[in-house]
Amino acid sequence: MVCPKSRILAVAILLAALTLGCASTQQYAQVAQAGSAYATAMQELLGATGDIWVESDSVFLLKQKSLLHQQIFIEEILPPTPKDDPKCEKEPTREKAFACYLKKEYAKFRQNDQDNLATIAQLQAHVRLLGEYFDLLQKLATGGYPEKTQKSVQGLLKGISDLGNVLRQNPLLASDQIELAGSFANLAVEFAIRGMLRKALEENGVIRRELATQEKLLARVSHQLKVDLGRTREWQETRLLKQPYLAVGPGVPDPDGWVKNRRLLIGMGETVEQVDKAAGAAKQLRQAYEDLVGGKVSPSTLNNLLADLEKFIALAEAVKRAAGGTK
Repeated sequence: MVCPKSRILAVAILLAALTLGCASTQQYAQVAQAGSAYATAMQELLGATGDIWVESDSVFLLKQKSLLHQQIFIEEILPPTPKDDPKCEKEPTREKAFACYLKKEYAKFRQNDQDNLATIAQLQAHVRLLGEYFDLLQKLATGGYPEKTQKSVQGLLKGISDLGNVLRQNPLLASDQIELAGSFANLAVEFAIRGMLRKALEENGVIRRELATQEKLLARVSHQLKVDLGRTREWQETRLLKQPYLAVGPGVPDPDGWVKNRRLLIGMGETVEQVDKAAGAAKQLRQAYEDLVGGKVSPSTLNNLLADLEKFIALAEAVKRAAGGTK
C-alpha cells in the first residue's frame, strides 16, 4: 500500500506543471491521486473512530455504574425504569435492583456500539470503492488501463451508488438532503481525452453525490468523535494522572508510565480541538472534482485541496495514535 504522505508528495510535484484553462489529463491524474490519498487516510480515521466510540461508551458505562451505586446504596434512591421494561425498582433487594439496572445499561450501550460499528463498516466500504474509482481514474488519465477497465467503471459506479443509498438512510443523515449544484451535461475536457476516461467522467453525478454524502456524514461523525475523544481523555487523565499524582506519598507507582501517559493525553487535547475539521478534506475533494469536470479547475483549487489533505492525513494519524491510547 502506498503511504498517504507519498501520494501527497506526488501530487505536490505535479503542482508545478499546472496551467490555467481546460482540464488536462495531468490535472485529472492529480485529482485522482488526491482522491486515492483521501481514501487511504479516511480508512485509518474511520478504523480509529470505531475504537474510540466503543472506548467512550465503556467509560460512560463505568461512570454510570458508579452513579447507580451512589444512588441505590448511599442515597437509597431507585431511579425509574422505562414503562416497557421490567421494573428494576420492584426487585426484592437493592443488590438485585442494582444488577437489573446494570444489565439494562450494558445491553443498551452494546446495541449502540454495534450500530455505530455497522455505520463505520458501511462508510469504510464506501470509501474503499471511492478510492478504487480514483485509482482507476488515475490509470485512465495516464493511459495505463487494461481491457477489463471497461467493465470496472460501471461496476464501481454501481457499487458506490448502492452503498451511498444505504448510507443516506442512516439516522445520522435522516434530516439532511444531498443536493448537487447543477449538472455537467457537457463535459468540459480536452479534445484528446476520449475513450474510457471520458466514460468514467460522464457519470460524474454519481461521484459528486457520493462525495457530498461523505462530506455530510463526516461532519456528523467528526462531531461525535470530538465528544468521545474529550470524554475518554478526561476520564483517562483523572484515572492515570490526577489520582496517582494526588495520592499521599513521595511519588507515583510508575513514574515512566505516568510521564508517557501525560505526554499522550496533553497531545490528545490538541487532536480533540482539530477533529471537527475532518469534513474539510471531503469538501475540498468534492470541489476539486466538480471544478475538474466543469472545466474550471485552477491551481488555487488544487493548492487548497493539497493543504486540506495534508491536515487531514495528520489528523487521521493523530486519531489513530489516540485510539492506541494509554496503558
